[in-house]
Amino acid sequence: VQSASLARRLPLTLSGIAFAAVTIDGHTPGRYEDMRFNYETVGPNYFQTMRIPLVSGRDFDERDQDGAPGVVIISEAMARRYWTGSDAVGKRLKLGKDWLTVVGIAKDVKQRRLGEPPHPFLYLPLLQDYRSNMILVARTAVAPGAVLHAVRAEVAALDPGMPMFDVKTLEEHIGLSFYLQRMAATLLSIFGLLALSLSAIGLYGVIAYSVSQRTRELGIRISVGADRRDIYWLILGQGLRLSIVGLLGGLVAALAV
Repeated sequence: VQSASLARRLPLTLSGIAFAAVTIDGHTPGRYEDMRFNYETVGPNYFQTMRIPLVSGRDFDERDQDGAPGVVIISEAMARRYWTGSDAVGKRLKLGKDWLTVVGIAKDVKQRRLGEPPHPFLYLPLLQDYRSNMILVARTAVAPGAVLHAVRAEVAALDPGMPMFDVKTLEEHIGLSFYLQRMAATLLSIFGLLALSLSAIGLYGVIAYSVSQRTRELGIRISVGADRRDIYWLILGQGLRLSIVGLLGGLVAALAV
């Protein structure tokens, strides 16, 4: 294990994200400005473990204990919105009844879905905003499954009564956020196969009708020396030309999409 931390929720989770009303020191909200922002509670070394770069300031550490001055880390989007042209580190905001000092600015993270634009976000230190139900995040130098038993044993050694459940890799966790996209892709594939089947049946019907209309012509061709192979290529060539034109048009449209 290279590093480890705790988090109330992880990015791209299917559950809801907590939000709270925030007051920015020195900022007067507009008439219809929404000052409610999403936030998460994380432990020390969270940003190092999750590889979320800090563009300014510091990470949470053991200094940020309960009883110490309240601190917060904000996203780049929040720093750009409320402290344009100045460094947000050292500035203050009010969350609930407590004034918090900004000690760091983190890169924007996709919190709800991959397609979302950057939006203001807050991180609170676990040591000042305790939550009993937390996610243990561990970054490993080897395959995560290889150290899972050791992690379970270590947690049991710390507290035999501490339950661990819903254990998965971060890749598996992120995969859950693709549920809607995968479902849409599956439905599109099914509709594509259905369209392909219908077009094949339609093509068969067109060629069969064409052959029935050319019975006399084919009979004359056979009577003057055409063999069965020539007749096959005559009929199949018509269908192949239609298929090739359709495939080329479909491939071009698919690549464009």
